Amino acid sequence: MDSMKSLWWSEEVEAIYKSSQKISKAVVLIIIIARTFSLAIWPSYHTLVLWIPTFCTHILIYLFLKSAEYKSAVYKAISILIFAEYWNNISIFIWSPYLQVHSGLAEMFSYISIYHFMIPVVKNQWLWNLFLIKHLYIWHIHKIIIEGEVRLDHVSPFLILVIIIVVCNDRAQFRQSISFERFLYRKELELSRSKLATITQAVENGILIISNEKIEFYNSSILQLLGCEGNNLYSVLQRIEYCLDKKVTKMTNSILLFDDINFALENIINNEICLGITKQGTINLEWRVKKIIWESRPCIFLSIRNANQIIEMESNIANDKMKTILLRSVSHELRTPLTAITHFISEFSEQKKHKLNSEDIEQLAIISTSSKLMLSLINDLLDYSKILAGVFSIRKTYCKFREILKNTCELITIQAKKKKIVFICRVDPTIPEEIYTDSLRLSQVLLNLLSNALKFTMKGRIEISCLIDANGKLKCYVEDTGIGISESMMKKLFIAFSSQNSSSINPNGSGLGLSISNFLVKSLGEHPIKVKSQVGKGSMFWFSIDIFQGKYDQGSYEKINTLEPEELHYFSLSKYERYRSNSWTDVLVVDDDEFNLEVIESILNKYHIKHSKAHSGREAIKSIECRDTKHQFKVILMDCNMPEMDGLETTREIDLLYKEGKIKNMPYIIAHSAYSSDEDRQLCFRSGMSDYLLKPSPPEEIISTINKYL
Repeated sequence: MDSMKSLWWSEEVEAIYKSSQKISKAVVLIIIIARTFSLAIWPSYHTLVLWIPTFCTHILIYLFLKSAEYKSAVYKAISILIFAEYWNNISIFIWSPYLQVHSGLAEMFSYISIYHFMIPVVKNQWLWNLFLIKHLYIWHIHKIIIEGEVRLDHVSPFLILVIIIVVCNDRAQFRQSISFERFLYRKELELSRSKLATITQAVENGILIISNEKIEFYNSSILQLLGCEGNNLYSVLQRIEYCLDKKVTKMTNSILLFDDINFALENIINNEICLGITKQGTINLEWRVKKIIWESRPCIFLSIRNANQIIEMESNIANDKMKTILLRSVSHELRTPLTAITHFISEFSEQKKHKLNSEDIEQLAIISTSSKLMLSLINDLLDYSKILAGVFSIRKTYCKFREILKNTCELITIQAKKKKIVFICRVDPTIPEEIYTDSLRLSQVLLNLLSNALKFTMKGRIEISCLIDANGKLKCYVEDTGIGISESMMKKLFIAFSSQNSSSINPNGSGLGLSISNFLVKSLGEHPIKVKSQVGKGSMFWFSIDIFQGKYDQGSYEKINTLEPEELHYFSLSKYERYRSNSWTDVLVVDDDEFNLEVIESILNKYHIKHSKAHSGREAIKSIECRDTKHQFKVILMDCNMPEMDGLETTREIDLLYKEGKIKNMPYIIAHSAYSSDEDRQLCFRSGMSDYLLKPSPPEEIISTINKYL
């Protein structure tokens, strides 16, 4: 409707329409008043018969002009017709005095004036045909009402003109209208085809439509992908074979692509099928086929795309997945023996320190430091695997910064002393005692930067400085007098496995530390690690992280906690006395590794916590079932990775025993695992476990976690 309206409606017609509203209303009012007076002065039967309906019609027309909203094209067209009708009445009064002839002749001239006035504006002659036919109809009604018949001698020149215009104009305008509409449709069709051609030629995918062994359509991309011309495209298509093990569809057993293409005609319309991969030189092509209706007949639509990037991406994803699995497995296997090493070294150092000489103590310290550095390397490998898998996460809590820094510096001090390098640690006293961050990640960053400085410093000093900047962020500087970094290496410094090529100086280093540290710093704060270096003189690394949970307010970050008398008494006890009160409680330790069992037993014995042990999930279930209901285990420390029945399955079995009423109380189960991803944690919690400990765990953390549930 809008498209047809646009053919005849224009700004000029809009202007006529607006002016016609006022003029038509005025003319109608004048005629109503004049005819009312004429009826009052000279009433006659014929006049009443003729003019009373006309009078009512004029009243309705006036009401229409007054009340209509003129929002649609129909209302606007009617308004113009009314305007033209009353323009005709005015024209008759204008022409009649000059012509001094029959009123029909004056009416003819009035219509000619309207025709010349309106034709340059209005494009659609159907509107005027309607107008002329209307007046012819009114004339017939007039003759029937007045004289009861229509005779030939009543036909005025006006009526002859009306008939000629209606007949001739109707035939010519009909042909013109049809021709014009065809012209518009042809233009729209050409525009649509032009747009379609632009789109099909622009896409990288090859497009081909086939019907009855004939190519109906193709774009330029398919010629480029297949390396052929349009005249031999069909023959090339018939010779294409699938790559080995790259056929996806099972429609036929043929290795020829064309056999499956023809078979696709038996398929459901618009049901797309991936045929498989073919090789064209170095390009892997993926073929997809669909049955469509093209020009009222079934055809085959083929879509071809270069699959090199997708295959490469899938290969990279598979490689990353394999790396993640390998790193996860290796790190787990490394953590297990490391748990025993770190624990027994610590125990031996504490128990035998009075019986050892200074050299033995120093050697034990080196072993302990090396094991902790090894743990740091394992953490780097684990973090890298998490980053590759997209499951890395930060866990911020309140922690003591000075304690974190002290533990880190102790590891570096021993190594620096061995290399006779001065190690300096400076801490701004305005740094709050407790900060809000991920303590494990912050410790990892500091250790990586300090280890890196120690690795490439042969003499001189290493210095770490920590302060609070103007924005309330913790800023740490690590400066050394080492070999320095060249500008070319500076660009690769934070890329994984691109450690500085200094094998002649120091062969150690996996090339992961700085890359992961940079990632951690951006996760803890907003900005990456910055570096400034000069070859032969040394380097300086620095970073800043957020350490406040809310908005930074200088001077208000120190919080004083008050303790109840009972809590004060509890913390005044020694850690041995503190747990002795729970000595009656039973704990079950489940682990398939004998070394891990000995470590946990050693820790529990030290804190006087009674316990039992099981070497497998099934043994743990038997121990729980054999226990008297009055002395059930309250806490189970469960290894997650065990043969036959792992920790998750064992936990679910214990939960089933409780639901079936075979055990009175459900024990608290603490996961003790070397897997540290969020997914592993969630699997543990979903199986029914209450808490999670990562191997190797410090003894204090193991005891405090167990004590929560005793």
